[in-house]
Amino acid sequence: MKKVNIVTIGGGTGSFTLLTELKELPNVEVSAIVAMSDSGGSTGKLRVDMGVLPAGDVRQVLVALSRSPEMLRELFTYRYDVGTMTGHTFGNLFLSTLEKITGSLEEAIKQAGKILNVRGRIYPVTLSQHHLEVTMPNGEVVHGEGVIDNRYIQGYTSLTLTDTPTLNPHARQAILDADIVIIAPGNFYCSIIPNLVVPGMPETLAESKARKVMVANLLTKEGHTTGFGVAEFLKEVQRLSGGFLPDAVLYNTNMSVTQELQELIKEEKGEMVTLGGVAELEDQGVEFIGTDLLSQAATAPQSKADTVKRSLLRHDAKKVLGLLGLVN
Repeated sequence: MKKVNIVTIGGGTGSFTLLTELKELPNVEVSAIVAMSDSGGSTGKLRVDMGVLPAGDVRQVLVALSRSPEMLRELFTYRYDVGTMTGHTFGNLFLSTLEKITGSLEEAIKQAGKILNVRGRIYPVTLSQHHLEVTMPNGEVVHGEGVIDNRYIQGYTSLTLTDTPTLNPHARQAILDADIVIIAPGNFYCSIIPNLVVPGMPETLAESKARKVMVANLLTKEGHTTGFGVAEFLKEVQRLSGGFLPDAVLYNTNMSVTQELQELIKEEKGEMVTLGGVAELEDQGVEFIGTDLLSQAATAPQSKADTVKRSLLRHDAKKVLGLLGLVN
């Protein structure tokens, strides 16, 4: 029986949770396309110090698709919290060193994939060095994903990638060969959009015969998507990508979370994402599919050396894949 060819697009925790489940399915072939704009934390330091491409999201995807013993996966996610190594993860250091030795991040991914016994393929969305930039109404240019992630950017006038990166041809071919393309949830302007605005990506998505599905975020982010419903996220995708819209959007309808989580969400000035007015988008052919997508699993405690804010809520990957007909 022919396997279903699945491609995920994204970076960070959203891709991680989906890929962790996808690798267990015998009836699928998995390819993960990963953003290359990261400039914060350990990844940002290594970009400056070693002149390498960002490794952080690649590391997470490698671990998600790994079938190696737990200890080896823990090694790749281990984050140092003392001395000059504070903030770095072993996996980032390993991948960056491999890139210097092999001469390319793609080859570094292949070699790391052998060590971690990865099931699936991993493609950087581009192999061109670039940065994310946002221009504000007063003319200020906010440069770099690591800076943008922690700035108020709502109401920005333009969002661009510097140095005109080119779409990785292997990523392009993966999308053209796919049966289903999943745009994973995650940090909207820093992990999702940087994939979709790489020159050539919108055209490739339009050309692909795959079913394109976006998994909507569970929470808004203060100063980035405050007040957004599912419709607003989707309209931003359409505007920034030059017109691309997915065939379907999966969104969460369960707004019941514990009092403790409600207080934490309020403390971070976030809100749970609701549907919003989608009639205009439905008229353009987008199907909206809502159900309870919340994971009930406890979120792992964040390392004190990890300076990147992690989401308080997680999608239940099995529920997401169930809606796509990939699991019962």
